[in-house]
Amino acid sequence: MMTAATKPKVIISRDLKTAVMSKGAWRSKIRASDLPGWLNFYTKLAARRPGVYGAWIDPIKKAIALMEAT
Repeated sequence: MMTAATKPKVIISRDLKTAVMSKGAWRSKIRASDLPGWLNFYTKLAARRPGVYGAWIDPIKKAIALMEAT
């Protein structure tokens, strides 16, 4: 079971140029424009191991939707 501290998070910068993907102590700063590629990557991984990778899909989709709405 995932706790709030271990749930994947995706935070978009105010200028919509970068995103920080994090889970627990792991963090990665990426170009926000690369989020659709990461969504594709995690969707493929989740098809094989949904419990491990599936939790990334919703946070990435929400971040993409936020960017598109702005």
